[in-house]
Order: sequence, then structure tokens, then C-alpha cells
Amino acid sequence: IKVLQPSDGNSGYNQSLAARRAQTVAFLLQTFGYIPDERIDWEGILLREKSRSGNLPALVEIVIELSK
Repeated sequence: IKVLQPSDGNSGYNQSLAARRAQTVAFLLQTFGYIPDERIDWEGILLREKSRSGNLPALVEIVIELSK
């Protein structure tokens, strides 16, 4: 799970916010999706680019890898 957070404003705060959001999504998947803790990785990432309008929303990216 990756949360992509805009870097506008205080970068330290935004990095922390991105990590907390990713951790929360992971917790929800573990709790309600019955996915074991060891199968979920999470990461908060700051976006460096801006949109034309000047602001980007935070994005959540969930990658599911299926094993054989």
C-alpha cells in the first residue's frame, strides 16, 4: 500500500501524514479483509510535482501480488 501525498507546505508533516494514512489503510485491510500482517507492506511517499491547478489530492495505491 502506498499513499502518495502532495509536498505542498511542510514536507516533514506531509511525510508523516502520508505514512499514517498508508498505515491506516493497511490496518483496515488487515482488520476487515482478513489479510495477515506479514502479507501487507505500507509506505508514505511525497509527490514532488504539481498539477496545473497547483494542488493534487493524496492518492492511495494498492498493489496485490498473487503467488502461485
